[in-house]
Amino acid sequence: MTNVRERGAPASGLATSLEVITPDGVRHPVWSVDLADDGEFARDFDLADWRPELHTALLRSAGDDGRDRVVAYHVTTGRTRDLRLPRRAISAALDPDGTGILMTLSGRDPTSRTVSQTWGGRRTRLPGTGGHPMTSVDGRILVTPTAERHAWSIVDLRRRMAKDLLVPGFCSPIRWLDHDSVLTSCYADAVNTLRSVHLGGGSTVLGPTHRPGHARVHSYGDAVRAAGSRWYLAWSRRGELARGTRPNRVTRVPRTSFLMHLSRTPEGRLLLARSDSTLEAPSFRAVLEVLDPTSRTKDVLVRLAPGQAWRSVIGATEVRHWNP
Repeated sequence: MTNVRERGAPASGLATSLEVITPDGVRHPVWSVDLADDGEFARDFDLADWRPELHTALLRSAGDDGRDRVVAYHVTTGRTRDLRLPRRAISAALDPDGTGILMTLSGRDPTSRTVSQTWGGRRTRLPGTGGHPMTSVDGRILVTPTAERHAWSIVDLRRRMAKDLLVPGFCSPIRWLDHDSVLTSCYADAVNTLRSVHLGGGSTVLGPTHRPGHARVHSYGDAVRAAGSRWYLAWSRRGELARGTRPNRVTRVPRTSFLMHLSRTPEGRLLLARSDSTLEAPSFRAVLEVLDPTSRTKDVLVRLAPGQAWRSVIGATEVRHWNP
C-alpha cells in the first residue's frame, strides 16, 4: 500500500494517489486526486491508517477552516465514508470494529486524550492518555504512550478499561512484531535504543544505542532479521540500510540512500522503498526493490517516473502506529 506524490499535474503541478502494488510489481491506483480540480475531495492527503482485516485505508486531508477531513476507503469495493475532524485532532485511525474512527485530541493541559467517534458523529472518551498510539493486529487493544512518565496505557477497546505498562524510557511504538510484542524507539538518559517491548512486561534490545547529535546514525526506524543478520532502517541525514555486524555495531549498505521503508518478504529477502520525498533531488528516481541479503543482488519491482515520490509505504498485512 503506497501513497504517491507527483509533481507535474496539468494545472496545479501536484497530484496524489493511493496505490496497491502486487508482488509482481504491478501498480493499481485506487484513489487519485488531481489538485487542479475543485471537487470536495480534491485535496492533498496522507495515509493516516491502514487496517488489513477491513481492507480499508484512512486518508486525511487538510481543511480550509482548520478542521481536517478523513475518508475511509475500502480498496476492494471502492466504498467511502468520511467525516470532519475537530480542530484539536492530533492523529486519527480506523476503529477496528468498523463503526467509525479513533483519534487523539489536544486539551488545555499537556496531556492529550483518546476518543472514539462513530460515522454518525457520536463521540466517546476512552481511558488512558493520547500520545503516539497504535492499535493491535486483532483490534482489541490500543497502546498509547504517556507523556509525563516512562509508561504506556494499554486500553482494552471492548471492555473500555486501561492498565499501565512500565517501559524503559520514552518509547514510541513503530509496529507490531507479534501479538504481544511491539517494536519501539526508546529514549532514556539522552540515548536512543531500538527495543522490543513485551506487553507481559520487560523488553529486549534490538540494536546499538545512539546519542543523538554525537553519531552519524541518530536512530532507527525499523529492523528485520534475514540471512542470519539484523538489518536496520537507519536515520541520519537521510534514511539508509544498515546491517548489524557485531554487538553495538552496524555497517552501512552502499547504494541504499533515501530509504524510507524496510520489511522482510515471505521468501526472506528485504523489501526496500527508496524515495526523495521532498522531490528536491531530480536525478534520483524513487524505487521499490527487493534485495537478496546473501548475494546483495537487487530486483527493481517499481521505478517511479521523474517528479514522483513515495509519500508513505506500508505492507498489506502490517499494522503500524497512527500517522499524525
